[in-house]
Amino acid sequence: MADPARGLLWAVGLGAAVVAGDQVTLLAAAALRASPGDPVWRFQFATLIVGRQVPLLAALLLLGWIGWAAEARRIVRTAVVVGWALAGALGLAVVVLWADGPATRSGLLADQLRPFTFQWIRVLAVGVAGMGSVAVISLGLGRTLK
Repeated sequence: MADPARGLLWAVGLGAAVVAGDQVTLLAAAALRASPGDPVWRFQFATLIVGRQVPLLAALLLLGWIGWAAEARRIVRTAVVVGWALAGALGLAVVVLWADGPATRSGLLADQLRPFTFQWIRVLAVGVAGMGSVAVISLGLGRTLK
């Protein structure tokens, strides 16, 4: 590969790493704000994880593509590990959403129940779909290493 193309690939990879770092630090800041013993806090944090999966997924795909195009196996391997960690985090978020949803719902007023239930179902579906997508992408990236 020509040197200018390799430089462009590394620049895009750096951009993807910045996006991923931004999302991870946002999640870390939210995690430090309150008590994990509170079901409402766990529910909100799990919702935040599911909501932040798209930028992380885009960064993961970019890093995997960059590593594959630049023939940098370590970058691809890192993208695979990060992908499986993201799939695991999304799986854990779905479990928390499922388990803490009723406790969160019980603290709402009657006029808030229907919108909450709709959003709860939506975030569960998005979390499951995201978890599956990230797992399939990670599996595909892992196969490029062989």
